[in-house]
Amino acid sequence: DQAGVLTAAEEAEVVGALEQLRNDADVQLFTAYVDTTGGEDVNSLTEATAAASSLGGNDALILVAIEDRSYSMWVGPSLDEITDDEIDAILTESLEPALADGEFAAAMVSAAAATGLAIRTDTAETPAAATPVAPAPTEDAGSGAGSGSGASGGGLDLTPILAVLLVA
Repeated sequence: DQAGVLTAAEEAEVVGALEQLRNDADVQLFTAYVDTTGGEDVNSLTEATAAASSLGGNDALILVAIEDRSYSMWVGPSLDEITDDEIDAILTESLEPALADGEFAAAMVSAAAATGLAIRTDTAETPAAATPVAPAPTEDAGSGAGSGSGASGGGLDLTPILAVLLVA
């Protein structure tokens, strides 16, 4: 949380949702709140952040730029069951409504639940069905969804450290 939008209790709530997603669906979702992309395209920044963090395999990253009112999701190559349409639904139907209300922790908790549903569902059910969040009007300047690939690392599991660093 480089943007400082989460309290310590909210950070713990987000970390709990990320841990639950990892335990339930074997997906390591990392999150980042930044002030701005600094003029860079949010999709490009999200992909570059995933690459710089050596994310890959069953990893995913949601990046939210607070001042830019933009966000994006990157998914690793082993998460090919999450389609581009599902990424769009996760972002616009699960993440965006809570962001529009200033509920930054709830946004990530909802997005984590929707990501888990996207992994587990074999039916026509959409990821947005994971949470009963009603869409709210928003003035977001833009949103983005992208999928990428990266190399999967082996050896020491840095997931808990990276999760804390990305949230912090």
